[in-house]
Amino acid sequence: DARSRPVAFGGRILPDTKQRTDAKYWNSPDSQFFSKSNLLYAYDVARESIRRSETAIVVEGYTDCITLHQNGLGNAVATLGTSLTDSHVSLLKRLAQRVVLLYDGDEAGQRATERALSMFLAQKLDLRVLTLPEGMDPADFIAERGADELRERIDTATEAWEHKLQSSIAKNGLDSIDGSERVQDEMLELMAANEEFARNLADLADLSENYE
Repeated sequence: DARSRPVAFGGRILPDTKQRTDAKYWNSPDSQFFSKSNLLYAYDVARESIRRSETAIVVEGYTDCITLHQNGLGNAVATLGTSLTDSHVSLLKRLAQRVVLLYDGDEAGQRATERALSMFLAQKLDLRVLTLPEGMDPADFIAERGADELRERIDTATEAWEHKLQSSIAKNGLDSIDGSERVQDEMLELMAANEEFARNLADLADLSENYE
């Protein structure tokens, strides 16, 4: 936990292991000491690095988190087999001015990113999103391309509003009225949660903020 006390156990299915389930990680069940919705793995050892850099890196699994720490990225934390929650965001906000979501490049990772956007925007944190190539997780990326390249990508990660716009256009397209309207609706929904997001989008589209 945040005070470095053991409160649960966890493990990861090894590569090429025959699995009886799709679950990659196995964790202790929730208890009065261990709440997945409130704890972030490695928060206790990452705290000072997050405070100094004012940046937190959030990954999906603790083996990815361990790999980042081993490669000098000591401001990384991980969720514990659950989606990010408002409690997690509040915990990060105590120390960080900026949060970089570094999720797997697969479809599940992208869905998790989408779910997290509104929570961060509602708490007015500077959220950046780093999307890895499809099929790669942070540990894979470091093994294949090195920690320096990952660090460079983290430093230039896309702002949340731009990531949302790009992903919405990729999903819906702009070559039809229906697609354009879907993009507009998704962006307006997110804009409603954050004034800074609205200003950034207005600047990009060369629009006035005084819209109906």
